[in-house]
Amino acid sequence: MRHLSSPIFPIPLTVLALAGLLCAGCEQASDSVVDAAGEVPVLLSASVAPQTIDTDTIKVGPTRKPDDLLPLHLSASAGLRFPATPGASNHAMYAVTVNENGQPIASGELTAQGGSGGGANDTLRFGGNVEITIPRSTVGTLWVSIWGELAGGIRSTESRLPVTVVRLNRPPVLSNLHAPDTVVTSQMTAFLITVQAADTNGLSDIKSVFRITPSEKIYFLNDSGVNGDAVAADGIYTETVSLVPPPPRGSYLFRFQAVDRLGDSSNVLTHIIVVDP
Repeated sequence: MRHLSSPIFPIPLTVLALAGLLCAGCEQASDSVVDAAGEVPVLLSASVAPQTIDTDTIKVGPTRKPDDLLPLHLSASAGLRFPATPGASNHAMYAVTVNENGQPIASGELTAQGGSGGGANDTLRFGGNVEITIPRSTVGTLWVSIWGELAGGIRSTESRLPVTVVRLNRPPVLSNLHAPDTVVTSQMTAFLITVQAADTNGLSDIKSVFRITPSEKIYFLNDSGVNGDAVAADGIYTETVSLVPPPPRGSYLFRFQAVDRLGDSSNVLTHIIVVDP
């Protein structure tokens, strides 16, 4: 009598051995697929500088206009770990957008600056300049995205870094007003007035310095080294005030102000001059 648990036909040992080899091959192939899926770059660090840009400090012409196109120079860096794949092409990429989800206005690749990248734990350092152009009227946030990339488009996670764009123009400042308290028309035909003008954006940012009369007439002072001005472009503005014909006797209020190339006005300095015959 046969036992029901016994095979009707015995299986040769060679067939069992072959089946075992085929199964072992299947397991190895499965493991290699899992390993390959983990072969992606890892972004370890990313930075960009400066983090704030005041566009009113950038000069591209004699005047600062809202539609001026300003070249901006940012410095970006990244640290990345890449898979230890012989002959692999490793890249650090960047893109710049005006808002967080906008279309890039600039993109490119950073330059490898050190690190071997030959082992699984090795880190490559990348860096370089990011060059973009924006209108002076741009105010808000630029977003600089940085990531690592392998050939075939395999990418690391992405770091989005904000760069704040502001306009912080500061108006000019007047000081050190020098003018006579009294003038005698029978003894002089003119007198000098000087006032010092300063601007945090530079003296070239001062558009004009002027005197306003009680009747709202405007007379411009000069810093050109002429008409009584001692030294050109030193920030000391001069006016030669004529007393011909002699004005009537009385007290006259002199007001002085400056304006910069963006149109912002300075403080007002005042002085009273008494005119005697």
